Amino acid sequence: MHSPDEYRAEIDRLRKTTRDLVAMTTLPAVWGDLPPEGVIDSLAGVLLSTLNLDLVGIHLPGKGETDALEIIRVRRDATDSLLPAAQAALDAAMQSGEVQNDDAPLQFGTARFGIGSDPGVVVIGARRAGFPSEHERLLLGVAANQAAAILQRRLAERALARSESRFQDLADAAPAMLWVTEPDGRLSFLSRAWHEFTAQDKGTSLAFGWTAAVHPDERDAALHTVVDANARRAPFSMEHRLRHAVDGYRWVIATGQPRFAANGDFLGFVGNVLDISDRKRTEQALHETRDTLVTMFDALPVGVAVAGQDGKLLLSNHAMHRYLPTGVLPSLDEERYMRWTAFHDDGRLVERRDFAGARAASASCRASKRATWATM
Repeated sequence: MHSPDEYRAEIDRLRKTTRDLVAMTTLPAVWGDLPPEGVIDSLAGVLLSTLNLDLVGIHLPGKGETDALEIIRVRRDATDSLLPAAQAALDAAMQSGEVQNDDAPLQFGTARFGIGSDPGVVVIGARRAGFPSEHERLLLGVAANQAAAILQRRLAERALARSESRFQDLADAAPAMLWVTEPDGRLSFLSRAWHEFTAQDKGTSLAFGWTAAVHPDERDAALHTVVDANARRAPFSMEHRLRHAVDGYRWVIATGQPRFAANGDFLGFVGNVLDISDRKRTEQALHETRDTLVTMFDALPVGVAVAGQDGKLLLSNHAMHRYLPTGVLPSLDEERYMRWTAFHDDGRLVERRDFAGARAASASCRASKRATWATM
């Protein structure tokens, strides 16, 4: 049986454990927006004072672009001789997950951070018998779990920030104008190239502000194309004029592809805008050249025609139309063939299959010195 003094002592221990547990559960609020380095430094200080420790060591492994984090704290009145012991204990805990206690005065306890597949570790040490007690193990586990929840969120936020920064750098270095929309169709990102091209600032170009830079004649159609593609979650491509910072309006082609999360959720669109004004000018020049050639072709005093292998005309001028009004070579036109009479140079009647047009259409025409003539 326990004496009254022992009961009172046990009650005092339970009360202290309860107070300490409550204090540990409030740590996330205390840490607030601290970065991961600040969280583990604060955790080490809390453990050192709350559990009356000689040392605390914490290690978080690096992953990807996230650097490893490590801190060792010792009691203020401790000598530097504790630092090598703390480092050795931390290294052992990282390898095996625990530190073997022997008969040395300095005893250790360990706990794991449940962060991902490669968790971190916290090591505590004190010069007292029976360390760590059940009370101390409980508080260490609760504190580690509280820190793990915060650290996991902080590290994820840091990784996201780095990813966004890397995307921003890549997007700004790209010659094309890149953009990203949210599921509701509102624009949430535009690369530097857009702002340099249009002179729009970020405050006015996001959401649907980008439409102000589109030529008024194509503005409604451009917005309808984007909204419709967003509703259908389907790729789109459109050409329109876009206001240039120093060169009026220039022709561009905008393309977009829907984005989906790993679970299939629709995330919005990603796309680019390319300046195609030079291409448009080339197309216009080719069109004008073609019109000129067609005018000259039609003005020729002789009939000229080009036919395909099926005997149908691909191209002919006005002078040829009166000879080939049906658009088919005479040798392949039943009605008109009967109106043609053709002879070889020795006077023999030319069969339909021997007409130059028919021979060319069947790819059997060869260079020949013999002349073929016909009358209508």
